[in-house]
Amino acid sequence: MLVPEILFGWLKSAGAVEDGDAVHADGSSYMLSPACIEAALSGKMVARALAGTLARKDSRKPNDGYAVLSQQEQAALGQVSVMSTRNKSAGGGASERIYVWNLLSPIMARIGVPLSADDKSLIVAGDEEVAMSVLEDLRQRLPAVPNPGSSRTSSSRG
Repeated sequence: MLVPEILFGWLKSAGAVEDGDAVHADGSSYMLSPACIEAALSGKMVARALAGTLARKDSRKPNDGYAVLSQQEQAALGQVSVMSTRNKSAGGGASERIYVWNLLSPIMARIGVPLSADDKSLIVAGDEEVAMSVLEDLRQRLPAVPNPGSSRTSSSRG
């Protein structure tokens, strides 16, 4: 799965991937490792990106355009995190993938990145292009995570 450099950089700043999760490919793209591709398809990468961007927000500034995670949403992301640590080597299968995407869908819809039933089905079936499109939608919708030496900002989803 090839991802654009800007998306990989955002995922890295959000704590969803690390340098060793991909190799630089042609031009400005990265080739994700098989484990990283599985994380994208299973929703675990999205959960880490949501946690890394929204959970780091300053709850004392609730009116800055992005709501912080509710306790219920934090619990859902925590549940995905626990599943990730249990299943480091195994993908978990289709039933786990759909379970994770069903946990993430309400959070994503609330922040302006709705996920249709068709998109969920395609991702669960292994459609890497749809998974990457969802990640790109999140990148465009969520603010860049402050990262020393980085001046990237994200645009709003159109």
